[in-house]
Amino acid sequence: MSRKTIVNLTSDNIFSLIYHHLFEYPLTRLELIKWQPGKKVEKLKVPKINYGYTNGFFYFKNSKVLVSSRILRKRNSLKKIQIAREVSRLLKKIPFVKMVAVTGSLSMFNAKDSSDVDLMVVTRKGRLWTTRLLSILLLILYGIKIRRWGDRNEKNKICINVWIDETSLTWAKNNRNFYTAHEIAQIIPLFDREKTYQMFLNKNFWLKEYWPNSVKIEKIKKYRKYKKLNIVEKNIEKLSFDFQKFYMKKKRTREVVNSKKAFFHPIDRSKDVNLHLMKYFE
Repeated sequence: MSRKTIVNLTSDNIFSLIYHHLFEYPLTRLELIKWQPGKKVEKLKVPKINYGYTNGFFYFKNSKVLVSSRILRKRNSLKKIQIAREVSRLLKKIPFVKMVAVTGSLSMFNAKDSSDVDLMVVTRKGRLWTTRLLSILLLILYGIKIRRWGDRNEKNKICINVWIDETSLTWAKNNRNFYTAHEIAQIIPLFDREKTYQMFLNKNFWLKEYWPNSVKIEKIKKYRKYKKLNIVEKNIEKLSFDFQKFYMKKKRTREVVNSKKAFFHPIDRSKDVNLHLMKYFE
């Protein structure tokens, strides 16, 4: 760094720089503020590290090459975001869809050219599996490429790997950490019906303990009452669930699949990321 660009980063800045380095993601000055860690970092002894600064980005140690890499990945991501928007416009036609959002590396505009398009869908109460079935049929009807199980060629294919019933928006207490908090805070809602996005953030207000500046949460004082399903609607949902569960039977590994949630992540990145992160603070 030249003397003109020397900035003394705080221990919080260093923590954020280390965390995002795990994702090959240099940070701008504004991003250092946005991704300033919360009180959960207080017990950690943040090490002193060497860092660089170029073209508006701070980077960890000798990883200057990641600056140009991040710029390239942003270009890749902008193209994929357009695909996600097209899918969102289709899915919102289904009345049971409450929210469609971009997740994963794409939501940080850090997707590789070969990456798929990760999405999250929130559905009406008791309609998750009916909605999922209708969504898949609709995307097939419109010729949208969907990533299949075991598909190695994933480029630009749609992967809706998170499905959540609107009554089950709260993240499990045993899986709250810097990684899951970041994943929630970074999502980009493309379609939002009845302030479902803010409901989701309200139910996961705990993320502020990890990344307090990452997202603005408007407190919701009163939650709407959910419409009860009649016997026909319940049976349709059960049949949809049983059919899809049977179809996935031989393909399931560690996925979370129940009546209110479907997380199609065979690898738990949360544990892996936090394990690598803590190595810097031993």
